[in-house]
Amino acid sequence: MRLPTDQKRLIAKIERLIEECFDSADDRASQAQRLKTWAFTGSGDGDAAIYNRLDPHIDRMASYLFSPVDLRFHVEFEDEVDPRFLAQADRAGQYLSKQIEKADIDIQFSAGVEEALRYGAAIQKVYWTNRGLASKLIMHWNFGVSREDLNTLDEQECMVERMLITKEDLWRRIAHLPNAQELYRRAITQARKNTSGEEQDSFFRQVILSGSQPSIMTDGTSSSAIGGAINSTMGLPTATLAPSIVAGLIKFYELTILDDERGDYTTLQYVAPDILITQGKRSNFFVNLEHPYTLIQPNRVQNYLWGVSEIAPLIKLQALLRERLIDIRKIMGMQYDKLLAFLGFSGITDEAYDRFRESGFISEESPSAKIEDLTPRLPDAAFAELKEILSFMDDVAGFQSILSGQSEPGVRSQTHAATLMKTASPRLRDRAILVERQCSELGNKAFSLLSAKEAKEHLTPDGDAFLLSQLPENLRIAVDSHSSSPIYEEDHKQLAIMLKRMDIIDGETVLDLVHLPMRDLLKARYRKMQKQKQEMIAKNPQLLTKGRGKGMG
Repeated sequence: MRLPTDQKRLIAKIERLIEECFDSADDRASQAQRLKTWAFTGSGDGDAAIYNRLDPHIDRMASYLFSPVDLRFHVEFEDEVDPRFLAQADRAGQYLSKQIEKADIDIQFSAGVEEALRYGAAIQKVYWTNRGLASKLIMHWNFGVSREDLNTLDEQECMVERMLITKEDLWRRIAHLPNAQELYRRAITQARKNTSGEEQDSFFRQVILSGSQPSIMTDGTSSSAIGGAINSTMGLPTATLAPSIVAGLIKFYELTILDDERGDYTTLQYVAPDILITQGKRSNFFVNLEHPYTLIQPNRVQNYLWGVSEIAPLIKLQALLRERLIDIRKIMGMQYDKLLAFLGFSGITDEAYDRFRESGFISEESPSAKIEDLTPRLPDAAFAELKEILSFMDDVAGFQSILSGQSEPGVRSQTHAATLMKTASPRLRDRAILVERQCSELGNKAFSLLSAKEAKEHLTPDGDAFLLSQLPENLRIAVDSHSSSPIYEEDHKQLAIMLKRMDIIDGETVLDLVHLPMRDLLKARYRKMQKQKQEMIAKNPQLLTKGRGKGMG
């Protein structure tokens, strides 16, 4: 994309790009609001369902697809390299894993997987601060692209991030400009105009939607909160922002544009009505030839960037489950209260009936008087139907009983159960691999940022000193041993044990492959034990001979 050199023409192009990239943002935000109401309440009108299976399902699916408990990254090379680089790569992978854990980037990615399951997609941005690596999660309705029919961000000509900043933050960003006072005044005036009327409702909804739970009604009425402002009557935690706070925030845009003239991404920062913060020499605020955004999308849809929500195919089943439970509650309530017909009674009033119920008996002089119980009976198949609905939901979601920790009929051993687990989980494994690749992309961006910004010297176990930027360029970051997904944990444990028994790997490699606490301490102890063992054999060679003879016998 070519960018004009004239500032007025450049601002006009920026405004056009923002409008084009956010063309579907309002529709996506409205759809996300509906999905959020369904996910947290189990209904479409905000009336809390008796039994909501949607949000627990998202939580369960997210736990299967990604877990930050033992996330490890590994540096590998596309071609053969000098053996000394392999030791450096191993140390670099360990350092990268610890830096990502230190900055809670893994926790944010885990939250991004859950949000992406709920809404279809989420974006994680990695950036640099005076404290080192940092990241933030961006909801997709606050992010726009030039072409939504492309499935990756790398193919986009332009990406636009919309965020909210305070007046003080704006001043820090523009204080260096020659006409900062005038720009600041116009930005504040424009912000007040934008947070009035219909635009205020839309703007307010975007703030609320990203940080609160939907309105949950327990009295049978539906939610009527304006602009997505919500209030929970069940004491659930909510982040409610008042419109006066929104009026004090300013819409700030950051554009990442593939600049044909520079052959790299160009970052532009813009505040309405016409304040271009990034003036002067154009540059990429991230790393050369890279952008800072990672798309998280467990449910990929071909030719649509934003994916599909995990709960979309479950909504009708959840609605049926909610209706049946309401029917059961209604009939069961009538079973307790009883619907009685008093035939041949004289003068039955509400007061008389209440006295009869309080005393526990009814007296009537007429010999033909009788009482008939008209209370409807609960259908015999009522709870069986509920089980079928729940079974349908698990089937659509891809969960069988054994994946939920429940026993299967006919399972007689742990090996049999493990085999069934493997044959029942291919759908989840495929999606876990997809999420793992997206996590690897995040690791690559974090490593590129560390290489560009840090000049810290690292040491291999042999004492070889190096910088991250000195590693060969043909490297890439991968998730080590599928440590991002619990689905693969048992497989890798058994594989590590088998390779150790075959003497293909040593004990230190086993510690790297399996999930263990205090891994570094255990590896240090293992090295010490091996060193003591070698010293003992050197002093007593006959021990080695005896050991071999015993093994051969």
